[in-house]
Amino acid sequence: MELRLRGVEQLGQVRLAILETNGQISVYFFEDDKVKPGLLILPSDCTQRYKVVPESADYACIRCSEIIHMNAGEKQLCPRCANPEWTKASRAKRVT
Repeated sequence: MELRLRGVEQLGQVRLAILETNGQISVYFFEDDKVKPGLLILPSDCTQRYKVVPESADYACIRCSEIIHMNAGEKQLCPRCANPEWTKASRAKRVT
């Protein structure tokens, strides 16, 4: 939630996040032209999850945020954490 309060919509916008000693998070953003595809950080009710992806696109693992490209109808475990659930990766730029 802390990242959403700082205006982060998806993790590909974040260049660096630091958990400070007081418990707050400092966030440093990529410039718009350097934003990467990333996992949406919206509540789970606001995102669709797939075990079999509906279209060819970049997808984000909902557990560890690993991004991979998958083709329509593909089903695969995350190569980083072995989770089977994916959501379409977002390319949203930061709105200030």
